[in-house]
Amino acid sequence: MNSIYDYVTAGACFILPYAGGGLGARVVKKNMKWYDSLKHPRHTPPAWVFGPIWGILYGTMGAASYMVLRETQGGHDAILPLSVYGTHLLLNWSWTPVFFGLHKLKASVGIIAATTVGAAASAYLFGQIKPLAGYLLCPYILWLLYASSVNVGTAVLNSDATKEE
Repeated sequence: MNSIYDYVTAGACFILPYAGGGLGARVVKKNMKWYDSLKHPRHTPPAWVFGPIWGILYGTMGAASYMVLRETQGGHDAILPLSVYGTHLLLNWSWTPVFFGLHKLKASVGIIAATTVGAAASAYLFGQIKPLAGYLLCPYILWLLYASSVNVGTAVLNSDATKEE
C-alpha cells in the first residue's frame, strides 16, 4: 500500500460485507422468539455459531474483493467480477429481512439459492484475475450450500405453519 487511497480502498472492501450483516443482525435479534418457535432440521447449528462464522466469511469476502480491485488497479477488468460480487452481496443482505423480518421462508429459499449462484460466479470471475481471491470464496460457498439445506429444511418443516403468498 502506497497511499491513503490504498488504505481507504482496503478498508472499504473489508467493511462493505459487514455493513449489511450488521443491519441484518438487528432484524435477527428482534425475531429470535419467532425463529425459536419454528421446527428446525436436525442439522441446524446452534444460534451462537452464526455470528463467528459470518464474521470470518465476511472478512474473506472483503479480502477477495480487495485483491481483485488491487490486481486490476480498478480498471475495466474489474467491472464484471465486482458487479457480480456486488449483486450477490445485495442478495446476501436481503435474505435476513425476508426470512427473519417478513417470515417468508419459501422466498428466502430462492434468495439463498440465487446468493449461492452469485457467490460461485464471483469466485470463478475473481479466480480468473487472482486465483487466491477465488479460493477465498470457497468456504463461503460451502457455508451457503449448508445454510441452503437448513433453509430448505426449515421451509419444508414449517410449510403448514406459515401462510405465504
